Amino acid sequence: MNNSAERSRIRTAAASSILDRDTTLVLRQTKRGYELYANGDSSPIRCETWPQARRVLLSLGVPHQRLDEINSRLVEGKGLIVRRKV
Repeated sequence: MNNSAERSRIRTAAASSILDRDTTLVLRQTKRGYELYANGDSSPIRCETWPQARRVLLSLGVPHQRLDEINSRLVEGKGLIVRRKV
């Protein structure tokens, strides 16, 4: 398995773990990509690109129609609260 596929599998597993616990997430843009935290959790899901972050958000139940708005509001270093459908 190549590194990209392995990282994708790890992100999917982490996203599934968050799905079981939280409806509020924090998304942060960094110099190296994006980090997604369950509210209050200290270990993020890391994504190198917006398409990766987008797939994780979709898998967590964030409404598709909100993704462009979320991306446009991201500012490097600042967290953005994202709510998923319940």
